[in-house]
Order: sequence, then structure tokens, then C-alpha cells
Amino acid sequence: MTQTQEIDIGSSGSAKAHKVPRLSPEGKAALDAILKKAVESRVVPAMHFAATTKDGVIYAGQAGEKVFDEPEKGQLYSQTKLVTGVAALQLVESGVLSYDDPAIVEKYAPELWEQPVLLSFTDGKAETEPRKVPLTLRHLLTHTSGLGYGFMSPPLMAYNTAHGLGKTYGGTAADLAQPLLFQPGSRFGYGIGIDWAGIIVERASGLKLNEYFQKHIFAPLGLIEDDVTFFNRPEIVERWQRVTTRNAEGKLVLTQPRRPLTGEPGQLSGGGGLWGTNKAYLTFLRGLLASQDGNGIVSPEGFKLLFEDALPTRADGNTAHANLARMVGSGTTTAVDPALCDNGGQGLGHSIAMCVNLLDSAGGRRKGSGTWGGIATTEFWLDPEAGIAACGGTQFLRNREVEDRTQKDPFAKVWHELETTLYKYLEY
Repeated sequence: MTQTQEIDIGSSGSAKAHKVPRLSPEGKAALDAILKKAVESRVVPAMHFAATTKDGVIYAGQAGEKVFDEPEKGQLYSQTKLVTGVAALQLVESGVLSYDDPAIVEKYAPELWEQPVLLSFTDGKAETEPRKVPLTLRHLLTHTSGLGYGFMSPPLMAYNTAHGLGKTYGGTAADLAQPLLFQPGSRFGYGIGIDWAGIIVERASGLKLNEYFQKHIFAPLGLIEDDVTFFNRPEIVERWQRVTTRNAEGKLVLTQPRRPLTGEPGQLSGGGGLWGTNKAYLTFLRGLLASQDGNGIVSPEGFKLLFEDALPTRADGNTAHANLARMVGSGTTTAVDPALCDNGGQGLGHSIAMCVNLLDSAGGRRKGSGTWGGIATTEFWLDPEAGIAACGGTQFLRNREVEDRTQKDPFAKVWHELETTLYKYLEY
């Protein structure tokens, strides 16, 4: 661990003013009606949706008895990834880290340096091959490192169980020192790479992840640690919107969250550890939008990087874009225009922080937008061209065995309706 670094995240370079839209009264009424219908029809138990420009909130609506807006909180899960990506970007901009220098991973994450590639795990025996490509921070942030999630890979789950690895909550960094599933850069595979990016942020800055986030990201935006936190303190859990799922009959019922409600979090998860309110996350998104003009939490040049595709090119049969499209198209992570997933993911990429539109969405997000979501059915997007950001959702864990996968995900349908309605009523 290094000593605490003084991080210079001041904006630099030229900046220009960008258009700021407003939402018509008709648009606000239409969005209210969509939320009300979604809850009354039991698509979700409760829902919140909000949108902002760089200057302020243009819409905030909710329906249901308890939604994760003040004072209630929700588990944000993978929406944490964008915050970690921004932290890494700040350290790259300040010269502390580099996206493409393998020495960064070797220095700050030596546990990964000799991890092999897991080819199979059968009858308690692992077949592996040596890693042939140096690991970089870019690999970790774009899910091209080979570090997967056990719940998405049966061989990795079996290996981790046998070796006591893969504990993303309540564990240590050593618990995340698992083998890779493929050679770095050869494909896209969703996993714990951003957890390791968070560990690198900690070790390079000399600050715990909660301390770094608060000092360099949240506090400059006026957020206090209780607004967005890694810690499940009793007063936080008391204000938590309970998680629901669907039972065998398809009815909404309460269920247990994927993250424990008691105990210490251990190694803070840069990939999925945050609790927070929807209002606080929207404030974070507004801080990013303001960066476009040089008034936010990263430089204008850094802001652009957040929306540039950083996946390997499709040359020589690289399947990273197709792998990403297959996962997003399954509804695992985030709701996007399905047409973007066609032809091997022609309209999708992944930047150093999130999934990005390579094409316009039908009736909504523009080319160059960024998005991701959390497993408890939360979503966000940022659209620099339109000058808006939005986030919302609920606390709902999908039951894949009950849902008819031949039908559109009911939440995705509502989210798409909110998106297209918002864009329809924007005025410039």
C-alpha cells in the first residue's frame, strides 16, 4: 500500500457550452402515468424514475408505497461500477495510474499476476494454461480480463467453491484471486474485473474505496457519506426498500437480497457494493454531465473517454462485442434497444466505465450514450448529445425460472416506455 496520494482532478483543456433541454408539462404527466400503471399492474412493487440536465433535475416521479428515494435506500449493486470507473479515470488523469501499462496491475494487484486460465474443472481437478497476455487496468474495466463471476460460469463456481474463493462480500482481496476464464483481451466476459480495479484505486491512492469516493467524487457534489455508502449500518438497513421477486405462481413476494444485511463488508466491492438513494445517484450523474463543460468531477477530455468504445476491435474474429450483446440482450444487466444487439452487437460497445451506444436507439438515447444497471432492477443512462441523464428502478430480483423468456422483460418494457416518452417531450 502506498502513502495517501494527493490527487489533482481539476478540469483541464477547452470546454464549450452544451444545450440544456427542459421537459414539457405534458411530458411530466405522461411519465407520472407510466409509473402509476406499472405499479398498479404489479409489474413492479414500487418504482422511481428521475432525469436531470447538467443544471438540475427536470423530472422526478415515483409510484408505490416505498421507493428508494429520500429517506429510503436501495442496493445499487453494479451501478457501483461506473463510480469505480470514474475513480480510476481520475487517477489516470492525474498520472497515478495508466490504462495500458501492465506494470500497474503487477504493482498494485500482484495476486493476479500469476493467475492461470481455467480451461475446465471436473471431479475436483482443474485443467489450466498459463496466461499469455499481460493484464492491464483497461482489461479490468472493460470486462476483457478473463475474471468472471462464478454464478455465470459453472466451472469457475466449482473451482471457487473447492478453493474457498469468489467471495465478493465480507471477504478479502485474496478471496478474489481466482483464475481467468480466457486470455485477456480475447473476448468480453462479465465479472469481478472492476472489483480489482477498485482494489487498485485503494492501493494507488492510499485511501479505502469509501474514503476515495467521498473525497474525490461525492463530497464535491454536495453528497454526504450517508447518501451513498458501502456500509449496512442499522440505520441504513432500516430505511432499505425490501427486495421482491416472483413466486412459482408469478405473484410478487418478499425475498432475501443477494448482499447480506448484517456483518462487515470486508473488501469493499467496486463492482457492486454501494447502497444509496436514487436522488443521490442522479446527483452523481449530474456531476458527470457538468464535466462536459469543464465544471464537473472529471476533465472534458476524461468525460469523452467515458463514452468511447474501449473493447478490442472485431478484427481477427475477436468476439468481445458479440459477447457483450449476447449478455445485454438476455436482460441480465441493462435494458437497451434490442436492435443494438443485432449482427453481433453492431450498436453496442463498452468504455472504460460502462456500456455505450454505437448507434442511436429508436426514439431514445443517442449514439455516444452510456448505460448500466444493477441486479436488483435499477438502471441509469447518460446521453451527452441530448444533454440529459436518467436513473431509476426498484428493488426486484428476477426469477428466471418463472419468467417466460420468450416474452419481453416486463420491466424492460416499462423502462423503454419511460425513455421514449422522456425524449418525446424534451424541449430545447
